[in-house]
Amino acid sequence: MESGTNEWALSAILFLLGIVPFVGGVLLYTNKFVGLLVLDNFMPGKPSLATTFLGAWLLLMAPSEFVLQTGIDALIVPYGIVLLGCLAIGLMGWFWMPRFMQPRWMKEGDKVEARGEDLFTKRFSNGERKSMTTDADGFSHERMSGVLVPRPQGWEMEVNSADMLVVAHPPVPRGIFRPNMVLRWAPANGISLARYATAALASTLQTAQQVRIISHETWPVNGSEGPVRGRRQRFVHQVEQHPVCVDRWLWISGHQVFEATASYTVDQHAGMKLLFEQMIMDLRIEPANAAADGQERDAMDTFAPTEPRLDEAASRLAGEDREDLGALAAAQPCQEPVLLLPIPALELMDSLADRNRLGMFQRKGPEFTALREAGFLAADGSLTPAGTDYGAPLRTPVAAFQVTAADERGGAVLQAWIGGGCGRVTAEPSRFSRPSARVPGPDDLSVQVLQANAVPKAIADWLGFSPAWSIAHEPVVLARDQYEAKVKSARARAPIGLSEAARRMWQQPWTEWELLDERTGGWFGFVNAGTAGQYRLGPGYGGSVILEPVSSAAVWDTLVRFIHASVEGTPLWIPELPGFDERPADGRVPEGKVWAEYP
Repeated sequence: MESGTNEWALSAILFLLGIVPFVGGVLLYTNKFVGLLVLDNFMPGKPSLATTFLGAWLLLMAPSEFVLQTGIDALIVPYGIVLLGCLAIGLMGWFWMPRFMQPRWMKEGDKVEARGEDLFTKRFSNGERKSMTTDADGFSHERMSGVLVPRPQGWEMEVNSADMLVVAHPPVPRGIFRPNMVLRWAPANGISLARYATAALASTLQTAQQVRIISHETWPVNGSEGPVRGRRQRFVHQVEQHPVCVDRWLWISGHQVFEATASYTVDQHAGMKLLFEQMIMDLRIEPANAAADGQERDAMDTFAPTEPRLDEAASRLAGEDREDLGALAAAQPCQEPVLLLPIPALELMDSLADRNRLGMFQRKGPEFTALREAGFLAADGSLTPAGTDYGAPLRTPVAAFQVTAADERGGAVLQAWIGGGCGRVTAEPSRFSRPSARVPGPDDLSVQVLQANAVPKAIADWLGFSPAWSIAHEPVVLARDQYEAKVKSARARAPIGLSEAARRMWQQPWTEWELLDERTGGWFGFVNAGTAGQYRLGPGYGGSVILEPVSSAAVWDTLVRFIHASVEGTPLWIPELPGFDERPADGRVPEGKVWAEYP
């Protein structure tokens, strides 16, 4: 009798011990109670989820004596397997929890934190760019090798050597890129900043994979004796499966040259870009003794053996020496995708948006043959894995964009769809590609199936994004016929009264391009004026056209933020574009924003 009472008491205790973590874990899985998340701060895995399985193990242990007493192997064996499985997962989960066992909302939350859109970096997304210099404000400063380095709360110092520091984002889940900043310094050896910057660009073109150099501009940086004029370069390249954006700052302080590189993926741009800029603003260099000549000359002689040629017009207008960037555009033309498919074949693929196989009669024509050769369809007309990825943006659509480009040679269209974690891009030949021996047919379009976060770079490649010196000047107002005449012919007569900076823009060939969100109707228009840089295109009074100079970096920021806002369904905010968030006094809607949606 006493033994039976003890068994019941033990079962009751195990039940009570198990019910609380089990119910708490179930509520966590369903995102109804997240208090257990506090446990994740103490272990590398997901203890919050592991408690669910430990709770289930305790609940299953409660009737263990009664199960064993039945003597039924068909019950005892699976019972023991489930019991052991719950215990194993419950213990393992404190150190590592498989991704497929994590709820979707938690995986998305990890991605948000890795993109830099958590609570800390949101203060930058809301427009706060104040100088942050204390722990209470989110930054601490660490003095290392004569450099006062800002470190965001929770970030880790990965490398600290005599000539290099690496500050990295808190650890991220497997498969997500970990944002980081690398700071290096070396003896300047009497070499100019322009030559260092030119060598950096040349090295990037030769060594980076699938690279697109976006911008090269002046940037104020803190030196050992106060602010100095540096350079900031931006490029996008491929690192394993990630399209990574790199912001690189170069400056000379005292007798040393400094290089800071901030790396983050394109989809981390919204949270990381301004944060890294703030870190550069807060960086401090302490006075140092003169450094002896060193090993930097070998690499310098390889990539930039002489001082770079200057852009005379840009130098005169800026009042300081500016390197000639014209060769960069020629060095990185648009590389047309290898895959070409006729429009009828693409329409046949679109018919599979809600099914997985073509019918018998649809497998007879040349379109089916083209899709099989492209690897999208199997012999029986069913979708291959590549075909499934191609159709993902149509099956689970999130966003769709149309990009048009026109110059004196004609026009072209690119379309991009995003959904299901994939991006699909189809395009006519770029206005910025070199002539090719392979001439596409009249119905042929190039086709790319990409990761969703690779779509902005695909658009930038097609539009020929390249560095150029954008000289600030008053917006140029043109009559509609003047503007259209210039787009159609580089030899169009310039209007009377243009400033020198505006005449520099007029002397270049123009490529007009527009980006349209097909879901919301929001759009942006720009004119690529070659070595004079990009100009934002807008409507003026009486049908006139307004052209306003915008830096190449800001155009990339606009493209990425525009796509990001559409994909995430968030309000569009572009701090890099002056006046974008200011509603015009006459109530007109500025391009790219719908005020009814974002009052």
